Amino acid sequence: MQSRRTLNRAKLFLSFDSLKGYKEIIHKKERVVVSKKELSEDDCYELDWKIHQIEIGKLIFIIYFDMKDYVALEGMITAIDLEYKKTITIVDKIIPICNIVKIEIDESNSINERNY
Repeated sequence: MQSRRTLNRAKLFLSFDSLKGYKEIIHKKERVVVSKKELSEDDCYELDWKIHQIEIGKLIFIIYFDMKDYVALEGMITAIDLEYKKTITIVDKIIPICNIVKIEIDESNSINERNY
């Protein structure tokens, strides 16, 4: 009976994390923080032109600045608001236009042009 109690007591301490939060701190240290890239005037004109070519249903690849790093995202445009919120929505991700660095539009493959 005594050994059963000792075994159960030992099980309680197996999942104990002696350095609580240590793993989270290590992961934060691994993240590289970068500053937001400033676009040249030519890059801004090109990006503006591409943004005005976007239509709902088109497939798109973009690179944008999200908090502290750059993110690449590919997907279908589900919403565009160029007047008020100034955002582009890819599937369910809302991206502010001012954070976009690069856009590539897949002209050959939009939802409206697919043959079923």
